[in-house]
Amino acid sequence: MRDSMDLMIQCLEILKEDSTRRGLERFLRTAARGLKLPALALHLKQGERRRQLSCRTAGTRAVRFVFRLPLESRGVTFGTLVVGCSSLFQNLRVRKSCRSLALLLSTELGYRRREERLLRAAQADAFLNIKNRNAMEAQRRALMKRNVPRSVGVVYLDLNGLKQTNDRYGHKAGDHLLQRAVDFFAAYFPREHIYRAGGDEFVILESGLQEARFSARVRVLRKALKAHTAPQAAMGAAWRAREGLIQEALDEADAEMYRDKNGAGRFHGSKKQKQI
Repeated sequence: MRDSMDLMIQCLEILKEDSTRRGLERFLRTAARGLKLPALALHLKQGERRRQLSCRTAGTRAVRFVFRLPLESRGVTFGTLVVGCSSLFQNLRVRKSCRSLALLLSTELGYRRREERLLRAAQADAFLNIKNRNAMEAQRRALMKRNVPRSVGVVYLDLNGLKQTNDRYGHKAGDHLLQRAVDFFAAYFPREHIYRAGGDEFVILESGLQEARFSARVRVLRKALKAHTAPQAAMGAAWRAREGLIQEALDEADAEMYRDKNGAGRFHGSKKQKQI
């Protein structure tokens, strides 16, 4: 009884410390060794995503019996704990402990899943199906902390005519204009990299693109925006050789966008950037 309680405490501490794939693999190894199981596996699902983790214990007998325990949170099954046993006796002996492990996983992972859902909701513009300013700020902070030789490119866009459209044709027409604009931007940059920075302002953050490739995309988008059939938007862009310089790139792209909006000039290609 004491050994079983110690194992549960140890497994709980592992989950609280790290619930990533590495932590879950460590959880399985610890539980399998503690219960002397030949194998233990975890199947998780989140929407269309599936994750499978497994652990086999060296020096134990082959798996002869298997049973599965569901992982549930608020009535929703999000995974399964699969237990492999070497004998019928072991199958019966470990069931109570494994049910406790499944309950522990359900509680801790269910809590993390709810946290992640709330975070995604707080960082999403559900209407336009893109990320919002909260997400952009979180990404900016994350990039500033990185110290790896990876580039970052920024595109700042200010949609023209939104207020006039709302005033003249109503907010439904304004909403349609926003949706058309985002769909248009997403044809040139991945939708998951587009952020709504304000009512009619959008920011695109691209990591890892070489300057020439980023500049080529910028030129193509700018040319397309000049077409009469495209949504009209003021635009600025900047590139840096390191992600840690994201704030510099944001400031430069923002300033370029305002110059474009005020008619002080158009952005024709990338300026020569500092290779820092």
